[in-house]
Amino acid sequence: MPEEKNFFAGLFDFSFQSLLTRRIVKLLYVISILAGGVAVHPDKAPFRAIVPDFYQTNPVVRASAIMAECSALARTEALSAAE
Repeated sequence: MPEEKNFFAGLFDFSFQSLLTRRIVKLLYVISILAGGVAVHPDKAPFRAIVPDFYQTNPVVRASAIMAECSALARTEALSAAE
């Protein structure tokens, strides 16, 4: 078994005597954890729906009279629940 090389020497080992897959995965994992921790800024605002009207999300649904009724009913229920 060949002697253990350091990370950078292993990167330029063109004889392929050392395997760097585990080291690269560990490095990428640590970088992603650190970047994810830095990038996450919890907001104090409450959650909101991304889709404003779930019943009108695509052309087929928008052409449906029944789904238009469901959308209107959902809007009136949402308004009455907010009061």
